[in-house]
Amino acid sequence: MPTGYGLAHVLSYVLSNFISPQQNHVFQAPEVERAAIAPIFSWPWVIVAVIFGIVICVLFGLYPARKAAKLDPVEA
Repeated sequence: MPTGYGLAHVLSYVLSNFISPQQNHVFQAPEVERAAIAPIFSWPWVIVAVIFGIVICVLFGLYPARKAAKLDPVEA
């Protein structure tokens, strides 16, 4: 979780420096404005993401394990 949190903040910093809002100035020189992008973390989404990750790991780990358990040890 700390890796995702750090990566989200680094990505928001990088994107904020490269993305600028649309300028509709025809005869004036556009002023440089930076777009502000801030990651938002809420506990319900963090919990849903962790539960989703656990479910996916169990499902995709259970199938090969059951398949291997059905094999004869001598043949495996």
